[in-house]
Amino acid sequence: MRYRIHYILAVASSLICSAVLLQPLSNVLGDTGRKPESTAKKVQPKTKLIKIENGLRIIDLCFPKGLLSDDNGSITLVQLGTGYGASMERPGDATVGAWIPGSTSYQTLLNGGVGSEIRFNGDIELDSLLIQASFPERLCVRRVASGWAYVCGRGRLSFKDSGTSITVGEERTTDECMRLLASENAVLREGAARDLGRLVRPQDRTRAVPALRTLLDDSSSYVRCGAAEGLALVGGAEAFAALKAACAATSERTSERDCFDYWVAVSGGLTLLGDPQAGDIELAEAARAFLGDSAAGTQKWAMYSFAGSAVFDLISDGRTWSPDTLASRLGSMSPDVRLAAVRLLAHVHVDTLRERLQRIAESDEDARIRQAANATLKSMDAK
Repeated sequence: MRYRIHYILAVASSLICSAVLLQPLSNVLGDTGRKPESTAKKVQPKTKLIKIENGLRIIDLCFPKGLLSDDNGSITLVQLGTGYGASMERPGDATVGAWIPGSTSYQTLLNGGVGSEIRFNGDIELDSLLIQASFPERLCVRRVASGWAYVCGRGRLSFKDSGTSITVGEERTTDECMRLLASENAVLREGAARDLGRLVRPQDRTRAVPALRTLLDDSSSYVRCGAAEGLALVGGAEAFAALKAACAATSERTSERDCFDYWVAVSGGLTLLGDPQAGDIELAEAARAFLGDSAAGTQKWAMYSFAGSAVFDLISDGRTWSPDTLASRLGSMSPDVRLAAVRLLAHVHVDTLRERLQRIAESDEDARIRQAANATLKSMDAK
């Protein structure tokens, strides 16, 4: 069972404002090459698209008064049937409440303070604006002083009033991201670091990893966490080592430390599943990263629920893995590797391993593993 908390939101068109463009359409889509029409009357689109400010693309999402708080936080909006869910999928995500459309009073759902992040996954309709994005290329925006700035991912924005649409993120390539890592704008550096994880192939690691490792010391915490995400998804032992070093350097338990721990755990989980892009990370070390370091005095609270769910999403959307490899982990001589494999099965349901999991639940010599196997079996039954 995937450990996410979803709250269904049926978003009514009367409650969400349409997006408002702050510059002429031609500035966004470019010169069409057509001559101006000679007619005196010209129909102007009610909805315009996007503005460019200091290299950032600003989308003016007008939410109704009271829907956004002034607090800083992050959340993912996920398409769920005809409604929308707010998903807590990462450490630090805000807890959200129920919202009944048409009600005169409703609980604050989304953080809208400067620095807040919203990730769109699926087809999300905000009145006259339709946002279409999917994992792992979900569209991510961050609140800056002048509006919601595009950060990373890819999505299509369609505006019903004007009949126009634009795709953001399609210009992001490995080379373009490498260039943007040196930008003076922190949002551009963050987005490039995160997109590199999605775009880089193993043959590009030698130039991507050193650049991302440098950003772990960036002056912006958002960039530092973006670099951690990029390193985890780029994969390989060098990236894994850089992430672990960043965790060690951030000794206090902070939101940034949780972020680093989270991506270290994702790296470990991908290694345990046999994802080739995860690289040559030592198996026992990967298992300890996924499980958390209890010897350090605290279990990494975000580990196998948040990180396991992230690993599940990654392999569901293209990261390769091998059920046979996971099966071999269940028979490992290392208790940590066996325990991590059992917990991964709670997210990556492989029915052919159910009988083996039942034997583990009954007879494994480690009580922790027996308990985890029983919990995984219950989650598989629930699904």
